[in-house]
Formats: sequence, C-alpha cells, structure tokens
Amino acid sequence: MESLKKYGVLSTPQVIRLHFQSIAKTTALRRLRALAHGTFIRRSVPLDEGTSTWTLGLKGKRLLAVEESMQFSNRNTIYHDVLLNDVRMKFESMGLGSDWTPEYHLKSHAFKNYKYRHAKEQLIPDGLLVEPIKGKDIKMAIELELTRKSELRYKNIFHEYRSINLDHVWYFVKSIRDKEAISKIAKSCFNFDLKMLLFSTISDFLKDEIPQIYFADKQEPMPLTRIQFDHSMIYSPAHSSDHGVSRLEDQEIEIMEEPMSLIS
Repeated sequence: MESLKKYGVLSTPQVIRLHFQSIAKTTALRRLRALAHGTFIRRSVPLDEGTSTWTLGLKGKRLLAVEESMQFSNRNTIYHDVLLNDVRMKFESMGLGSDWTPEYHLKSHAFKNYKYRHAKEQLIPDGLLVEPIKGKDIKMAIELELTRKSELRYKNIFHEYRSINLDHVWYFVKSIRDKEAISKIAKSCFNFDLKMLLFSTISDFLKDEIPQIYFADKQEPMPLTRIQFDHSMIYSPAHSSDHGVSRLEDQEIEIMEEPMSLIS
C-alpha cells in the first residue's frame, strides 16, 4: 500500500518485482486478491496484454491518510503511467529519483493554488525530478513521449518552459527520430535554450545497465555515468585530465555534453 501511495499505480509485474520476488506468483496474486477484497487496494484498468494494474482502495486511502490519488479511464493513460513508473524505478536503482513529484501531485497543487480555468491551462510535466549536482539542486521536468505532438503544440510547450524556473526538460522518447523532430522544433523557437533539452530512448534507458543520454544539438549520446549526480550509485570518477573534464562555475550548474567535475 505504501508503494501504491508513492507510485499511484502499479502493474502486477511491478508489484511482484517490488515485494514478492522470492514468493511464488500464485501466492502473490492470491495476496493481491485478498487485499482487493478488503478494499485496501483496487484492481484498476487492465493493460492491453491483460495484465492487471492496482491502485489504493478506500480502506487503503483511509489507513495511509491519502487525500489525492490517480484516476484512470482508459488503457492508454494507465499504460503511460505504468511505464513512467518503470522509468522512475530505473532512476531509483541508480540511487537517484528520491525527490520525484508525480504529475497527479503537481495537478493537485495547481488546482489548490489557482482558479479552475487557470489551473487547467498550467503546463504540468509527467514528473518533476530534483537532483543535486555539486550540492546545487537541479530541477528537471520529465516528459514521457509515447505519441509525438503537433509542431504548434511543441512550440507552445517550449514557450511555457522558457518562463518556468527549470534547469532541464528530459524527454523519454520511443526513437531517435522523435528526438530529432522535437529538437528541430525547439531550435526554431525564439529564445528557447537548446541546452535545456535532454533525451533518452525509453527501451534503451530501461534495459541498459548504464543508460545513455542525448543532447538536442548532438548526434551521439553519452553515458549517464559522466554526470556527477551527488547521489548516483553508478558514477565512476575515474576521469583523467586528458578526458576533457569540464570546469563548472558555482553560479551556473547545468548538465553538459562534457563530463562534470567537482573541481571548481
């Protein structure tokens, strides 16, 4: 139930991966059904392949004092959020992602602090990730892009992101072609800083032991190990001086295409 409170929704394989790795699948399913029967959790919209998904039930919300929860009406929406939680868990496996705010929390905050019409017009990313680099908090909007938007829609998004206090927008895309298309649109947007944009392909990010990251204006990726996230468990500082380690000013910290250094 704590995991459902944290992630909002989990598929059966995700639940088993988190809590039942050493237990037979039939036993895990029986326990899930028992919790659902007691309304501590509830079975939500199934995925296309028939896999069940789970959210907190009425008693679970009361027990954990949950005021807001995810709501689903179709399989496309729930597939997006289940996959996004896979991305989030990948970050956590690398020692990152402890400061992650999901979309439904951001929406709840918007509707509490703005009038309904204005709240609906707010640009809300799929998640907000804050990670310290050299002791400075770097704010990154996370966007899981399963379907490419229209050029006009991207231009409006980049226009809004330009005025928000963010360091980066990290797109998780299905293919490099999506990365190139989005980068081209961003480049055509007046006053939008391309350095804000980061990209990863979803499938490679999830399966690779050391994920790759792309920059909007670069063709070749670089391994995530070359970014010195303070809490990363995969970073290796074995960069000699001839590897082009960049020096970062304390006042201006950004994720760059060169490996980051603690040397100021």
